[in-house]
Formats: sequence, C-alpha cells, structure tokens
Amino acid sequence: MTNTEKAIVWFEGLWLAAESYGNPNAARNASDEALRAQAARPAASDGWVKCRERMPEDERKVVISDGIKCLLASWNERDDVWDKGRNYVPRESVTHWISLPALPEEAE
Repeated sequence: MTNTEKAIVWFEGLWLAAESYGNPNAARNASDEALRAQAARPAASDGWVKCRERMPEDERKVVISDGIKCLLASWNERDDVWDKGRNYVPRESVTHWISLPALPEEAE
C-alpha cells in the first residue's frame, strides 16, 4: 500500500472513529469494510478528472482537489456537494477528482 493510500485509510479511520464515539475497533472495522466494499467495484482510473468535464458516480469515495490540497470525499448528486462525512465541500470549491485504486491482492 502506498503512503497516499495509507493516509487515506488513516483519515477515513479518524472520521469513523469520531462517529463511533471513541471505539477504535469499530472505527477500524468500519473503515476496512468500506474500503473492501469499494475495492469490490474498482473504477478504471483516468488520472485526475476535471469536475467541469465529469463527476464521479453518486456516493463513490474519491480524492478531490482544489489544486492546492487533497481530501477524501464522495460526490452527493442530490445535494450537489462533496460529502466528507461530517461536513460538505461546495461543488465550486473542487476542480479535480481521482478514483481510489483497488486494494492489493492479499498475499497467500
């Protein structure tokens, strides 16, 4: 797993830990489960995609950027915002997004 992927998992775990009121095992299990579920339906990465050209499928976790920083979020088509879990990022604040890679195969 790359450092970027580890950072994404770590941040996702922090959000889930806050939502599970300090239960680190529940947060870790939920984070692992969420990533495994998304990895089961990996998207072909086209590299960074301009938001004005195309948005990701609804509720799919992606990395978003305003050209300066990156965050993990999912696109909320109904509300026309990026969903970070506990708060939202306005559509116009994000310029690009990229799909998360599929998880690596487990070594036997």
